Amino acid sequence: MARMIKRYVNRRLYDTEQKKQITLEDLARLVKQDVEVQVIDNKTGEDITAATLVQIVRRESAGWKDAMASTKVLVDLVKKGGGTMADVLRKVLLTGIGIFSLNKERAEELVDELVKRGEVSKDEKAKVVKELVDKAEVRSKELAAKIDGHVKKAMVKMKKSRDDEMRRLQEKIDQLSAQVEELQQKVKET
Repeated sequence: MARMIKRYVNRRLYDTEQKKQITLEDLARLVKQDVEVQVIDNKTGEDITAATLVQIVRRESAGWKDAMASTKVLVDLVKKGGGTMADVLRKVLLTGIGIFSLNKERAEELVDELVKRGEVSKDEKAKVVKELVDKAEVRSKELAAKIDGHVKKAMVKMKKSRDDEMRRLQEKIDQLSAQVEELQQKVKET
């Protein structure tokens, strides 16, 4: 079950599990620790998790080293919208893992260095390169699977939040329509 965080009218956050007030930075820390959270507007009961996470991203993006790349990512997210947003997030995250993946050429360079230093024989070179590349591929697949799981969770939360917002807007529209009808009826009667 998600850890409930309440947001009060004064925009303060309250962690119901720890029974204490927290900051956006504290909430970001929880998310980074893989704690599933749900942020609820205390007055309306509305799930505002997605909106709160966007606030965190906005604050943290100020410290990103490559501002142009991060801006492009955010622009792509806005352009793609709902259904394909998961694909964009997945692509961005997997691109990030590319930094950690090991291709065959790089593995050969590393093993050549080991051969030069006498730590690996020339006969073992092909075997060591294959092992390095295979291990890197397995790690990459494991990480991709984990990222897919996180992206799917995030999309479910965002869809629920969007659905809640649509329901709330529909209720307001219905209320306004009823008020308009009442006013029209009063105008006809006078």
